[in-house]
Amino acid sequence: INDMLFTVVDQLNRGKDCITEEKERLQLAMLNLKAGEKAMSLATFFNSASYLKAGIDVLCDGHWERCYDLSLQLHNLYSEAEYCNGHFQEVALVTEVVIEQARSFHHKLRIYATLIKLLAAQNKLHEAMQIGFDVLKKLGVPFPSPLPDTSNAVRKAMTTSMVLQNKSKEEFLNYHEMNDENMTAAMKFLQILLNYSFLAKQEHLPVIIDQMMQLTLRFGVCKESCAALGYLSFLLCSFEDFKESDHIGQLAILLLDKLKAKELLSQVYVVYFAGAASWMRGVKLTLDSLLHGYQVGMQTGDIENAMFNAHVYVIESFIYGRSLSELEREADSFIKQMIEYKQMAPKDMTLAVQHVILSLKNDPSLMVCQNAQQKDLLERAIENNNVVVASYIYSLSGIEAYIFGKYESAASMVQKRKEMEKQMSRK
Repeated sequence: INDMLFTVVDQLNRGKDCITEEKERLQLAMLNLKAGEKAMSLATFFNSASYLKAGIDVLCDGHWERCYDLSLQLHNLYSEAEYCNGHFQEVALVTEVVIEQARSFHHKLRIYATLIKLLAAQNKLHEAMQIGFDVLKKLGVPFPSPLPDTSNAVRKAMTTSMVLQNKSKEEFLNYHEMNDENMTAAMKFLQILLNYSFLAKQEHLPVIIDQMMQLTLRFGVCKESCAALGYLSFLLCSFEDFKESDHIGQLAILLLDKLKAKELLSQVYVVYFAGAASWMRGVKLTLDSLLHGYQVGMQTGDIENAMFNAHVYVIESFIYGRSLSELEREADSFIKQMIEYKQMAPKDMTLAVQHVILSLKNDPSLMVCQNAQQKDLLERAIENNNVVVASYIYSLSGIEAYIFGKYESAASMVQKRKEMEKQMSRK
């Protein structure tokens, strides 16, 4: 039946109104779950959502009591498929149902993960992170409060990197695997929070990285350890420790391969190839890897990181000096996808680059800092306390002003960025 699964389920769904026996309807729901899972694995998210919705619709009255496990699986996967499709209103409705009906905290973990991603995609980053911290506390991995001094958190992360320096690649890759259920779940939520802390609460980032690395060294490696290594590499790169950053980044890539963690490849690629790899090997040699990160993210349903790979690909291509006409077309294509999948943060960042491309290519009088759309992007970023996007816009404005010889304006953009970062860091 596996070879003919979609054909069989499609035919049965057409006649589902004629199926009245509860046992047969239950079997059809199970077949729709199987078809939905297979469609997800093939990255056909619209088809997956269709099968899963059909499976939910065919369940009998009182299904949460009578076939709880099947109901939970169908609703969880349906919410994930619709998140990938950008149908956020439907995701919110399903999330409410699962949180109300799930019988235990652990049974709610999967839907909480989807809810966090949903909120973040809607630019509700602080709300998303707070839910993550609440979940972590219940898992026995509370987030430090009050937050440790940033310099101390960074120092701890640096110490962890020194521990890894003393291990050979073979020694680390042969490290025992994590088998504590709560710690594995905690790693999943910490991994989700990495991107959001980078965008909105950068003082949290070294703490999250350190928590993940400490759990890895104490309890063993898991797939999420790849993301921790990737972000540790990115952190080291920000302090210009390029050699060690590259070493840690390569460990992340090797661990991805060993654990067959394809679902995390997109996240690891964007932080490594936007960081150490571009410094050590040059921007030109990272472009294909960033495109690969984008493609794999779209295949695995990691839409968020796929779009961040696409964004970094655009900005790295701009820095490398590729044809502006060619780059304009690619940026426009990616932005349309970002809008379709409702990925606002990478969309706003890519729009900022696109405005610079258009100004350089067409009309130098359209300075970014004077552009109404760019100002709107900046105001929205500041309103959402999105430090990265706001800083990004100021940086691009300064670069463009410098290119056109507007040196006072360029200096003003740099100063405004510094002042804005100080103000937003206090929020």
